Amino acid sequence: MELIAYCLAILVGASLSLFGSGGSILSVPIMVYLLGLDAQTAGTYSLFIVGTVAIIGSVKLVQSGNVEWKYLVFFGIPSLLGLILMRRILLPLIPQTFHLSSEISFTKNNLILITFAVLMLFSAASMLSKKEKTSAGMQNLTAIGFFGFAIGLLTGFVGVGGGFMIIPALVFFGGVEMKAAVSTSLFIIAINSLIGFLASMGHTEMRWLLLMVFTACAMLGLILGNKVKDRLSNAELKTYFAYFILLVSVYIMLKEIFFS
Repeated sequence: MELIAYCLAILVGASLSLFGSGGSILSVPIMVYLLGLDAQTAGTYSLFIVGTVAIIGSVKLVQSGNVEWKYLVFFGIPSLLGLILMRRILLPLIPQTFHLSSEISFTKNNLILITFAVLMLFSAASMLSKKEKTSAGMQNLTAIGFFGFAIGLLTGFVGVGGGFMIIPALVFFGGVEMKAAVSTSLFIIAINSLIGFLASMGHTEMRWLLLMVFTACAMLGLILGNKVKDRLSNAELKTYFAYFILLVSVYIMLKEIFFS
């Protein structure tokens, strides 16, 4: 199963390159279902993997001038504060088991993964909607900051970079064109993920060999994704990304609700 997991890790890097997101959408389920990690540990590992790949991938994007710098301040800082608050203070306080009745209970692991899937589902729906995006980015900085903080809390809870929520927020509330949103998202993910990982280390047992091999495979995927990215249009990127996270969200919900 480990060999399959490392092969699929290539898709983690490819997703980050193509969509500016999707790395955690893949890495968390891979580590939970194929490597046998619990959801909180997988989330912490995912922050390192995605953050490392994203910081390397964002170097070229910064040089290309596609990054919307104002959103690194108005969106990135609030999201980072929300993520640190969740990973460092709130998440360790959540009990391991919830009892709804004497016969019905669920675990913290189930809660994290189901929340993860629901967030993905809403993100996919927003990206597939026909609603036109706003073009008044500077008039929506308050909304951008609010969504940044909220997304930071949510991504800190499920242990993901959050690009599958960052991109819709930048597109619909900031009026950012899709490819620029992908570039900006990748840069925000890089910063948030690595700082979120550092904030989580004290609560997680580290398996560094697994982490390094998985990250190396994801880096290979990043290189491959860069070779095909320029061949896709903004509309194609948006549609492929939405259907991709929709499929993964449905799988996780079915697995956790009916087969856990």
